[in-house]
Amino acid sequence: MTQRMWIAAAAVLALAACGKKTETAQTGGNAAAPAAETPAAGAPAAGAPASARPVRKAGLWEQTVEFGKMRQTSRICLDAATDEKLGLEGNRGPNPCSESAVSAIPGGYAFRSVCDMGEGGKVTSQGKAVGDFGAKYRVDIESTTTGAAGPEMNGVRKFAIEAEWKGPCPADMKPGDIALPNGLKINPAAGAKAK
Repeated sequence: MTQRMWIAAAAVLALAACGKKTETAQTGGNAAAPAAETPAAGAPAAGAPASARPVRKAGLWEQTVEFGKMRQTSRICLDAATDEKLGLEGNRGPNPCSESAVSAIPGGYAFRSVCDMGEGGKVTSQGKAVGDFGAKYRVDIESTTTGAAGPEMNGVRKFAIEAEWKGPCPADMKPGDIALPNGLKINPAAGAKAK
């Protein structure tokens, strides 16, 4: 299991929700993020407008990425600002997506996007994130790449991420740090390797 597997999963998740536009019958557009006091920090509350995206509880999250037969567990330290910057779907950079939607579903969110990644091809992603974004959640995504310069990049890929809140961040991790099992620490929020 490699660092590349985790980064690939993060990249696919980034495509899943880039440029998020919320589709809801209640608001007809983007809605404000749910307040931290909601019962499932980030999950849609009954009768409340849908949020554009889940909001995770600050602290240390342990997340396991599954891609085919490969599994890798990492830890990420979050605060509110880092969660806003990264979101569930990874680093939010320039928006290459021609289509993008996030909508509330029972217990979570569904998403779909179509993104032109240049030589990386056209990537169509869809999936869902469900659970209590203050304690434990799961993200399932299917991504189809076509027209990529490298033929091995084309095809359908399925990823799953399960994450669980573990408590406050340890002293040796700052917000945005991701600790990989090989001892390497990266920080996509800062755009650099942490250690």
